[in-house]
Amino acid sequence: MKELNVPSDLLEPPLLDGKEQSLIEDYLQLIIKKLDEWSANLLKTELADFTKREEPPEIDNDGLYGTQGAVILFQMVNQQVDLATESGQGAILARVVSEVNRVMKGIQAQW
Repeated sequence: MKELNVPSDLLEPPLLDGKEQSLIEDYLQLIIKKLDEWSANLLKTELADFTKREEPPEIDNDGLYGTQGAVILFQMVNQQVDLATESGQGAILARVVSEVNRVMKGIQAQW
């Protein structure tokens, strides 16, 4: 606990007891599960909305069609990358970016 100037021998029992890597792996597995879940729900909703077509598709300033799904996807990606960056752990950030890439490729293949 360098930041608090508390000697480590005063910390009983150790906070993580050497299980830091296990905690990181659990976190990453949760992120992977949630990314898959969120993207599946997003695709399901987008498909249902598109096939119902209660309203015409959105058109941007360039005359191109778009959906809210793309916006939501990038918000989801940005949130997860921001959280991984804030962790200060390069391994977490690298893994989250890799998983986000996998999810985005999967969505691209399905759209």
